[in-house]
Amino acid sequence: MAIFKHRFYQGFLWLLGFGFYAILILAPSFAQNPNGYAIEDQVEAARTYMVHQRWDFASYEWRNVLAQDPKSLEAHLGLAESLFKQGLTADAVQHLEDTRKVMTSAKLEIALAEDYFNLKAFDKAGQVLIALLQKNPYEPQAFKALNSFVAKLPAALKDQADKLLRTQADEAKTKAKAAVKSNDFALASRYYEVVSDYSQRFGDVNDYGVLLFLSGNRQGAVSQLELINHFGGVACESHANEAIVVLSMRQFDLAQRMAQDELGRCQNLQIKPKLYNNLGYIYELSNQWTKAKFAYEKAIELDPHLTKALMNLGYIYQRNREYDDAINLFHQYLTHDHANAEVWNQLGFTYELNHKPKHAMEAYKTAIHMNPGFKEPYYNLAVVYRKLDKFKEANKALKRMNEMEFSQMENTRNGPTGNPKQELIFDYVDLFFSELVF
Repeated sequence: MAIFKHRFYQGFLWLLGFGFYAILILAPSFAQNPNGYAIEDQVEAARTYMVHQRWDFASYEWRNVLAQDPKSLEAHLGLAESLFKQGLTADAVQHLEDTRKVMTSAKLEIALAEDYFNLKAFDKAGQVLIALLQKNPYEPQAFKALNSFVAKLPAALKDQADKLLRTQADEAKTKAKAAVKSNDFALASRYYEVVSDYSQRFGDVNDYGVLLFLSGNRQGAVSQLELINHFGGVACESHANEAIVVLSMRQFDLAQRMAQDELGRCQNLQIKPKLYNNLGYIYELSNQWTKAKFAYEKAIELDPHLTKALMNLGYIYQRNREYDDAINLFHQYLTHDHANAEVWNQLGFTYELNHKPKHAMEAYKTAIHMNPGFKEPYYNLAVVYRKLDKFKEANKALKRMNEMEFSQMENTRNGPTGNPKQELIFDYVDLFFSELVF
């Protein structure tokens, strides 16, 4: 019994000591966060209250977040919005004004301008956005906000805003075109967001959608192209582009329906052959080879010089082992475009498939002569040399190809950043820009 009492007192003293230690350690945290919640939990709670429009609870949670992290931009913006939604407009604006004195953020300036605009303080809203765009040109959200506010601005400020918007939109289009030429589609799309918002022309919105697609933002591209198609915009071009975006998302049935519908509507004889070619490629990816062949033949019938359709039809002939038809097709094309290295290369490959290695070798050599920087015929030529037991010549061709591979990798490393490679799909279909050149 005595031993039990002794151990009981030992345990009690140990727990008492641990309790005092925990208080000493945790007291500062509780002083900063009296609820005892982690800051991540409070942020999540504030977000949830915002979604459910419980603005008073949201503002309470945002204040608790700021007590622990005074530099949280999300908390500052969330608190201002929740105050504004509660009708505490002056408090919301004052909070943003106080915050901008200690923090620099485009989002903060835009939120402040929007609050001023909602309070009908149009001059202050305009001044905030003009100052922001002068400091950060082509800032898309600031540009969109000012463009939507400009009609409400006082006359003198309106003239200043109009001039700034027009100048920056023109400059953005010039910069976008330069970015397209260097294949930096991500950069071009950022510039063109400003252009399309300013002009609101169907052609510019179409171009913005295509640039989003080329930069890898398929969902954004669909949204933009659907926008013009909903209002009956650049019918052939934008609908055809949307079908290709959908195709790249592997929605074959939808892409097929869209392409077929557009062919039924399109009366532009310059665009129609490309639409048939695109439809053929959609059929091909859906393993509808007969329909694909018909579509490609129709495209070439309308435009005998349409290279992509000719190459696509040649692949179908090769697949079906219709080698003579493929050879005749390529030779027919070369009568009007003799210097096309890609067609010479495919002609060589067809000869190779048809067990005519010497003819293939001459075609590959011609392809290299027409375009010494084209890698594929070097490899194909090496394969034919090996078939003919010309190993020295084969190694020489492979060595040249490897040197080009290394050079291309170096150029890629030194090229523009944030520029994903174009997918293989663009070798076989056409996209339609209204003003830019792809």
